Amino acid sequence: MQHGGRRAHCPGNWESAGPRGPGDRRVRGPAGCSGIHPKAGCRCRAGPLLGGPAFAGTPRGEGPRPVSVRAQPGSPGCWERRARRPLGSPASPPPPPPPPPPPPRQLGERFGPVYTVHLGSLPCVVLCGYQAVREALVEQADDFSGRGDFPVFHRFTRGNGIAFSNGEKWKTLRRFALHALKNFGMGRRSIEVRIQEEAQCLVQEFRKTGARVHEEIDRVIGPERTPCLADRKHMPYTDAVLYEVQRFISILPMGLPRAVTRDTPFRGYLLPKGTNVIPLLSSVHYDPSQFKDPTSFNPANFLGENNEFRSSDAFMPFAPGKRICLGAGLARMELFLFLVTILQRFTLRPLVSPAEIDLTPQSTGLGNVPRPFQLRLLPR
Repeated sequence: MQHGGRRAHCPGNWESAGPRGPGDRRVRGPAGCSGIHPKAGCRCRAGPLLGGPAFAGTPRGEGPRPVSVRAQPGSPGCWERRARRPLGSPASPPPPPPPPPPPPRQLGERFGPVYTVHLGSLPCVVLCGYQAVREALVEQADDFSGRGDFPVFHRFTRGNGIAFSNGEKWKTLRRFALHALKNFGMGRRSIEVRIQEEAQCLVQEFRKTGARVHEEIDRVIGPERTPCLADRKHMPYTDAVLYEVQRFISILPMGLPRAVTRDTPFRGYLLPKGTNVIPLLSSVHYDPSQFKDPTSFNPANFLGENNEFRSSDAFMPFAPGKRICLGAGLARMELFLFLVTILQRFTLRPLVSPAEIDLTPQSTGLGNVPRPFQLRLLPR
């Protein structure tokens, strides 16, 4: 047959001139089909390798474009064409990146409160929702008291430190850390005085460079007296705001990985000793069975019917169980004294409308942080 002024030869026998199949064997096409330009009505997908209808758009004289063939799965007698990019033509754009995986909380909604994910080659059991996390970390605290072995953490810690050690080393470090924190003043009046001094220094530095909370501060403390922890029980709304901030932002949404210390039955599964476990703390803080409208910032989540402060078992910013953060009490003390001292002296105003501020936490990969925005501190 003629194409572009050249003649293409049909050998008429696919076994001698046709494409190679698996094992470097010649593959015979359908009966009577050469595999080069099939007969009319032939259902073979090989089509013409040179000329013919597949190149009907090729200008005369330029000749056909080169093609490659490959077998169709399950049909060794049928082949398909793939045009190669001509030499010297511009490179094709790279394929788009794969879509990001669904967030862990969405996976929990799909697969249930206990499911497994693979981080690379490392299988990890994920606990999603208040009931599953509490059952594991509180009710079976001994079984889930190990620290998960993640290479990204082990590279920096080598399994040392109170946060990432295990076994007797962890128990010894924990006792030592508790002793050191008590000597430092945790839980005593002396550390409260130091935090008050630091808060006052921060206020003075601000001088150089929410209405209901202000009302509560003015009523309980006044404009001059230094706030102290004893004021906390008289300021339920301020305490509720602090708790709601920690719930809403969930600084460590996946917590720190745990590991089971022995073969552990859990919700119909048997977790072998050493299994890595990820307690999804953000799924607890956003559990609709524990908090009304959890995707909105609402201090009423921690207030009772008479506006008294009411904590919640689903409040877990420092992780529950035997691996709870040792500095949780100190952190809560600092948060209260710093916030109250600042709001006692200043009114905070955004530079834009509050409706334009995105309160959704920004993920950094390992944790969440507030989105940056500018404020004005107006002296009261």
